[in-house]
Amino acid sequence: MALLLLAAGCSKPIAYDGREVAARLADELYASGARVAGTTDTYPRAAIQNDTRVILKMPRTNHLGGVLAIATTVPKRTRLELAYGMDGEGGGATFKITADSGVHSQILLEDRVEGGDGWKEARIDLGAWEGKTEFRFEARADEPEAGSSGQPRAYFTAPVLTRTATKPRPTNVILISLDTLRADHLGIYGYGRDTSPTMDRLFGLSGVVVDRTIAQSTETFYGHMAMMTGMRPTTAVTTTKDNVIGRQRDWVLNIAEIMRSAGYRTAAATENALLMGPVGYNRGFEAYYEEKGVQRRGKLKVTGGHIERTLARGLAWLEGHQDESFFLFLHTYQVHNPYLPPPAYNHLFRAPKGAPRSQRTDVDRYDRLISYTDDEVAGFLERLKQMGLLENTLLVITADHGEEFGEHGGRLHGAHLTSEILHVPMLMHAPGLLPEGVRRSGPMALMDLLPTLVDLLGLDTPKQIGGRSMAAHILEGEAVAPAPLFSEARSPYAFTYNGMDKSWIRPAFAVTHWPHRLVRIRTPKGPRYELYDLDEDPGETENLYAANTAPLIHKLKRSLDGYQNDCEARARALAAELVGKRNVATAEAHVVDKAREEKLRALGYIQ
Repeated sequence: MALLLLAAGCSKPIAYDGREVAARLADELYASGARVAGTTDTYPRAAIQNDTRVILKMPRTNHLGGVLAIATTVPKRTRLELAYGMDGEGGGATFKITADSGVHSQILLEDRVEGGDGWKEARIDLGAWEGKTEFRFEARADEPEAGSSGQPRAYFTAPVLTRTATKPRPTNVILISLDTLRADHLGIYGYGRDTSPTMDRLFGLSGVVVDRTIAQSTETFYGHMAMMTGMRPTTAVTTTKDNVIGRQRDWVLNIAEIMRSAGYRTAAATENALLMGPVGYNRGFEAYYEEKGVQRRGKLKVTGGHIERTLARGLAWLEGHQDESFFLFLHTYQVHNPYLPPPAYNHLFRAPKGAPRSQRTDVDRYDRLISYTDDEVAGFLERLKQMGLLENTLLVITADHGEEFGEHGGRLHGAHLTSEILHVPMLMHAPGLLPEGVRRSGPMALMDLLPTLVDLLGLDTPKQIGGRSMAAHILEGEAVAPAPLFSEARSPYAFTYNGMDKSWIRPAFAVTHWPHRLVRIRTPKGPRYELYDLDEDPGETENLYAANTAPLIHKLKRSLDGYQNDCEARARALAAELVGKRNVATAEAHVVDKAREEKLRALGYIQ
C-alpha cells in the first residue's frame, strides 16, 4: 500500500481564549500553492449533501482510497478536529486515523459511514501525543455496486489542531445577509409598518445603525462579492465575454480567508443560486453549505427563502464551536421574490387602495416576509443569548441590494440604480466593542464593511482591499470624508409590471457623492445621465443633470465614463504586484449544475 509522508512542522500557534488553532494541517499542505498568502483558491474541496469542505487530498492506491501521513508537532492540551464522509447514496466507506510517536502507535478513530449519511464530525483528545507525532489518515470506499454510475469517494476534511488558551478571547463575528432587503422597509429606518420590531429594538437600543449604506450592485452575485472582498465587483471578479457569471480572481482575499488566517474557525450556511461556492464564495470556509431546494406549485417550480433551516444550520455549527473564536456567514433569500410568506402572516399589512393591485400585493407580501424574517432572527438571537455568545459576538445584519415596486417604473431588481435598490441596512451589535444605541450618518459603501470589520478586530488589512474602514466613524462618530461610491447594474433583464423593458442596455453605472447621485445609462444613441440631490429629492424624481454646471459633477461624469477601464486597470496592477502577472485573464463561463439552474430560474435570474 502506498504511503505518503509529509514532514509538515507546526506553524506558530495563533492564540485566543477558549481554544487556539495550533495548526491547520491543510494550510501546511496546500498554502505553498496559493497565488498570494492567505488565499485558499487552490485547496481541494468536496461536497456531500450540498455541504462543501476543504479536504485532505488522499493519494489513491486505486480509485477507492488510500493513506495520507502527516508529521507535525502536537502542543500541550490539544485536540484534533475534523469530519469524514463519502459521496453517493450506495455502499459505504471505512475511515481510520492512527497516531505514531515513533515509540508507540494507537488507532484514534475507526468508523464506517454509509452513503447518504453526510459529514460526521470527530473530536479527538491528543493529551497523550504531545511532541512530534505522525498521523495516518486512511479512507476507503466500498467497491461500486454493479450497474451504479460514478465512483464513490471517501473524504477526510482538513484536520485542525486546537488547544486551550489563556489569552483574552477576541470577538466572534456573525454576518447575516438578508438578500433583497431595502433599508426603508424597516422600522428602524422610518418605515410606517411594524415589520421589524426585534431588529429595531436590538440595534436601536444596544447597537449601531448606519443611516446611509450604498450597495455596489443591483444583483446578488456582484453585491455579495463587494461585501465579502471589500472591492469593486468589476475589480474582484473575472467576467466572461458574454457578461455572465465569472469568478473571484485568484489573488483576491475574501473575509473568510482573512479571518481563517487570523485563527478563527469559519463556516457559512447559504441559500445557493448566485452564491455558488465554486466561483469563489466558499473560499476560506471550513464548511460551506448551499441550500438548493425549490418547491412545486402545480406545474410551476418556485422558491422562497429557507431562513429557518439556514439559521438552524448556523446554530448547529455553533454548538460545536462555541468555545472557539469563529466567523459565521449566513445568507437567506427569505424576502426575495416570489414573495411567499407563511400562511400565518397573511393577515398582516393590507395596503389601502390607490396603487395598482399587483404592486400593492407585492409590497404587502414583501413586508410580511420581513416580519417573518424578523421573528426568525428573534429566535436566533435568543439561542445565541442562551449559548452565552451574544455578549462576545460582533453581529452584523445587512443586505446585498434592495427591491423596487414601480417607484421608477421597474419591478424586482437588476437594472435601476435608485435608492430603493441601492440603500441597504447596516446594523451592528457588539457589547463592549461598539457603542450602544447610536446612529451614524455615513455614507458608507457596502464594500467598506470588510475593512471596517478587520479594523475593529485589530487585524491587518490586505493591500487588495479598495474599501475604507469606517471604524472611527462607527466608534466615535468621526466625520466621513466625502468620496465617490460606485454602483453597477449588469443584469440582462429590466423587469417592469408590464413585462420586460426592451430598451434596457447593460451595463449601467452610478456614483453617489453625497448628497448627489449621478447615473450613466446606455442608449442606442450613446450614454444618458441622470443627476439627483438625495437630500432635497430623496425620491429621485427631478433630473438635475442638464442644468448643472458644477465642476464636481463633470468630474463624476468622467469617472463613470471610465469606470470599467479603471476597474480593469486596478485589477491588472494588483495582479502584477501580487503574483507577477500583467494580464488579467477572462474567465470561462461557470457551469451551472441542474439543481442550481432550477433555483436560479425559480428566483427569476434565468428566463
